[in-house]
Amino acid sequence: MPQLDYIIIFPQIFWFCVIFTVFYLFLTHIFLPKFLKALKSRKLILQKSNKESQELILKLNNKQIFLKGNLLTHLSKIKKKLLHFNTLITSLNYSKTYVDKKIAEVVYWHILYYDTTIVKQIQIFPKKFNLKFKK
Repeated sequence: MPQLDYIIIFPQIFWFCVIFTVFYLFLTHIFLPKFLKALKSRKLILQKSNKESQELILKLNNKQIFLKGNLLTHLSKIKKKLLHFNTLITSLNYSKTYVDKKIAEVVYWHILYYDTTIVKQIQIFPKKFNLKFKK
Protein backbone atom coordinates (compact mmCIF):
# COMPACT_ATOMS: atom_id res chain seq x y z
CA MET A 1 0.00 0.00 0.00
CA PRO A 2 1.44 3.34 -0.98
CA GLN A 3 -0.25 5.26 1.89
CA LEU A 4 1.73 3.37 4.52
CA ASP A 5 5.03 3.60 2.76
CA TYR A 6 7.66 4.59 5.35
CA ILE A 7 9.12 7.19 2.99
CA ILE A 8 5.81 9.08 2.89
CA ILE A 9 4.51 8.53 6.46
CA PHE A 10 7.55 9.74 8.46
CA PRO A 11 7.57 13.31 7.06
CA GLN A 12 3.82 13.55 7.68
CA ILE A 13 4.24 12.43 11.30
CA PHE A 14 7.18 14.81 11.76
CA TRP A 15 5.27 17.84 10.43
CA PHE A 16 2.18 16.88 12.40
CA CYS A 17 4.20 16.84 15.63
CA VAL A 18 5.91 20.14 14.80
CA ILE A 19 2.65 21.94 13.93
CA PHE A 20 0.83 20.45 16.93
CA THR A 21 3.62 21.53 19.29
CA VAL A 22 3.72 25.08 17.89
CA PHE A 23 -0.08 25.34 18.07
CA TYR A 24 -0.12 23.98 21.65
CA LEU A 25 2.60 26.39 22.78
CA PHE A 26 0.81 29.32 21.13
CA LEU A 27 -2.46 28.47 22.87
CA THR A 28 -0.99 27.86 26.32
CA HIS A 29 1.52 30.72 26.45
CA ILE A 30 -0.11 33.50 24.42
CA PHE A 31 -3.85 33.02 23.93
CA LEU A 32 -4.87 31.36 27.20
CA PRO A 33 -3.35 34.00 29.58
CA LYS A 34 -5.07 36.82 27.68
CA PHE A 35 -8.35 34.94 27.69
CA LEU A 36 -8.15 34.26 31.44
CA LYS A 37 -7.22 37.88 32.12
CA ALA A 38 -10.29 39.06 30.19
CA LEU A 39 -12.53 36.67 32.15
CA LYS A 40 -11.11 37.85 35.49
CA SER A 41 -11.52 41.51 34.57
CA ARG A 42 -15.14 40.92 33.52
CA LYS A 43 -15.81 39.16 36.81
CA LEU A 44 -14.29 42.05 38.79
CA ILE A 45 -16.28 44.61 36.80
CA LEU A 46 -19.52 42.72 37.47
CA GLN A 47 -18.75 42.46 41.18
CA LYS A 48 -17.96 46.17 41.43
CA SER A 49 -21.06 47.22 39.51
CA ASN A 50 -23.24 44.94 41.67
CA LYS A 51 -21.72 46.45 44.79
CA GLU A 52 -22.30 50.01 43.52
CA SER A 53 -25.87 49.21 42.54
CA GLN A 54 -26.56 47.75 45.99
CA GLU A 55 -25.13 50.89 47.61
CA LEU A 56 -27.28 53.10 45.38
CA ILE A 57 -30.38 51.07 46.18
CA LEU A 58 -29.61 51.36 49.90
CA LYS A 59 -29.14 55.15 49.61
CA LEU A 60 -32.35 55.43 47.61
CA ASN A 61 -34.27 53.47 50.23
CA ASN A 62 -32.88 55.68 53.00
CA LYS A 63 -33.85 58.81 51.09
CA GLN A 64 -37.33 57.44 50.45
CA ILE A 65 -37.79 56.70 54.15
CA PHE A 66 -36.59 60.20 55.03
CA LEU A 67 -38.87 61.73 52.40
CA LYS A 68 -41.87 59.73 53.65
CA GLY A 69 -41.21 60.91 57.20
CA ASN A 70 -40.93 64.55 56.12
CA LEU A 71 -43.97 64.26 53.91
CA LEU A 72 -46.09 62.75 56.67
CA THR A 73 -45.07 65.42 59.19
CA HIS A 74 -45.73 68.25 56.74
CA LEU A 75 -49.03 66.72 55.60
CA SER A 76 -50.17 66.45 59.20
CA LYS A 77 -49.29 70.13 59.72
CA ILE A 78 -51.23 71.02 56.56
CA LYS A 79 -54.18 68.97 57.76
CA LYS A 80 -54.20 70.84 61.07
CA LYS A 81 -54.05 74.18 59.28
CA LEU A 82 -56.85 73.17 56.91
CA LEU A 83 -59.01 72.10 59.83
CA HIS A 84 -58.31 75.46 61.45
CA PHE A 85 -59.07 77.16 58.12
CA ASN A 86 -62.32 75.20 57.81
CA THR A 87 -63.45 76.34 61.25
CA LEU A 88 -62.45 79.89 60.33
CA ILE A 89 -64.50 79.75 57.12
CA THR A 90 -67.56 78.45 58.94
CA SER A 91 -67.20 81.11 61.61
CA LEU A 92 -66.89 83.91 59.01
CA ASN A 93 -69.80 82.54 56.94
CA TYR A 94 -67.87 82.21 53.64
CA SER A 95 -69.26 79.81 51.11
CA LYS A 96 -67.15 76.74 50.58
CA THR A 97 -67.56 76.86 46.80
CA TYR A 98 -66.00 80.33 46.73
CA VAL A 99 -63.01 79.14 48.75
CA ASP A 100 -62.72 75.99 46.64
CA LYS A 101 -62.66 78.09 43.47
CA LYS A 102 -59.92 80.32 44.88
CA ILE A 103 -57.85 77.31 45.95
CA ALA A 104 -58.32 75.74 42.51
CA GLU A 105 -57.17 78.98 40.84
CA VAL A 106 -54.08 79.16 43.05
CA VAL A 107 -53.21 75.53 42.34
CA TYR A 108 -53.79 76.00 38.60
CA TRP A 109 -51.56 79.07 38.37
CA HIS A 110 -48.95 77.48 40.58
CA ILE A 111 -48.78 74.36 38.40
CA LEU A 112 -48.81 76.44 35.23
CA TYR A 113 -45.88 78.69 36.13
CA TYR A 114 -43.87 76.99 38.84
CA ASP A 115 -43.67 73.32 37.88
CA THR A 116 -40.30 73.70 36.12
CA THR A 117 -38.85 75.33 39.20
CA ILE A 118 -40.02 72.47 41.38
CA VAL A 119 -38.78 69.83 38.96
CA LYS A 120 -35.33 71.46 38.81
CA GLN A 121 -35.10 71.28 42.60
CA ILE A 122 -35.76 67.53 42.66
CA GLN A 123 -32.72 65.50 41.67
CA ILE A 124 -33.90 62.33 40.01
CA PHE A 125 -30.78 61.43 38.06
CA PRO A 126 -28.16 58.96 39.30
CA LYS A 127 -24.98 60.38 40.75
CA LYS A 128 -23.01 59.82 37.55
CA PHE A 129 -25.49 61.77 35.40
CA ASN A 130 -25.81 64.77 37.74
CA LEU A 131 -22.50 66.15 36.50
CA LYS A 132 -23.63 65.92 32.87
CA PHE A 133 -27.01 67.62 33.29
CA LYS A 134 -26.11 70.44 35.67
CA LYS A 135 -25.91 73.88 34.10
